[in-house]
Amino acid sequence: MRNDKTIVKGKKRLDYVDYAKGIGILLVVLGHTNLIIDEKDKAGDFLIHFIYSFHMPLFFVITGLLLGFQGRKLEKLDKIPTLKVGKLFKRLMVPYYIWSLVYMAAEFLQHGNQNERIQGMLRATIITSGNAPLWFLATLFCTRILFHLLKNRLFLTDKEILIGSLFLSFFASKSYILMTDKGWMDPQLLRFFTIALFRIFPSLFFVSFGYFLSGQLGRKDKQRDLCIGITSMLILLISVALYFPGVNMHIFKLNDMLYFLLTGVTGSVGMLHLCRCMPDNIKPLRELGLDSMDIMALHYDPLPFMYIAADIVLKFTGGKNIILVWIICCVMVIPLTLVLKYIKKAAALPFQPKEKQPAR
Repeated sequence: MRNDKTIVKGKKRLDYVDYAKGIGILLVVLGHTNLIIDEKDKAGDFLIHFIYSFHMPLFFVITGLLLGFQGRKLEKLDKIPTLKVGKLFKRLMVPYYIWSLVYMAAEFLQHGNQNERIQGMLRATIITSGNAPLWFLATLFCTRILFHLLKNRLFLTDKEILIGSLFLSFFASKSYILMTDKGWMDPQLLRFFTIALFRIFPSLFFVSFGYFLSGQLGRKDKQRDLCIGITSMLILLISVALYFPGVNMHIFKLNDMLYFLLTGVTGSVGMLHLCRCMPDNIKPLRELGLDSMDIMALHYDPLPFMYIAADIVLKFTGGKNIILVWIICCVMVIPLTLVLKYIKKAAALPFQPKEKQPAR
């Protein structure tokens, strides 16, 4: 998801960051085949659990990583990073509200004026608990502001923020379980508000971990990066196979918070190190990373592409193979993101400042 511009060293992009976002968004789409998966598909269910163990933490870790590269560079110059809230709002919250309106319109076209459904989506949008998967944008916006205040205004270290957010995540998880058991989360407005607030704490943990990681990566070493990447992914794979309680950051289903934080960190470290091993300038993968926000929004319910893909696979194979559904969904959605990119560029042209004519 295009949550931050990739930091450059000199004039060269950090391609591996875009690769991680590109692969990450493909995994997000694959994970969301849980909308159509057959209950008897045990292998598919395991794959989705594996993806859910780290796919959203990855994007928060990447955000922290980029902030770390920028922050450490400015620290050497004895400067304090600034945060332009208006610019951040434009990059994250404007798409959040636009796509939320698109989702509500799509919901209305499919189901008519079912007040409970539309009103629930509207409340989620306003409170910023969000409609899946748009919640990520609102949560990232809030987390970025909080991290900036803690790091650059209160001058806490990344390690202090990491430890503090760890404890706050535990508190949020246990509190939400307790309040749900007591029935306090039954009112929709209170539930949405609580989720929007509590979800910031694990997000802050992953952002601060990414910031910490930015100081540990060092120079690229293909052999070392490959070893760390493969080892991390194997540990994650075995862990999910042995025990995985199921998680969903959107609805704050994080019953085993420590386990989720560990799997999120492990998968993110593994993915980033594997991407560091890849050659530079793999343009298609890099472009996927740059367009990940639109792919995120386009592929999910109530937009129809996942269901269309499932119907196609069912018609020709008699089943719902999630890999085939994923491929067909991507084949439909990715070209649409390219079209959308050009539409947005064309729409922005009238608002771009005109180049000054040289004086005669």
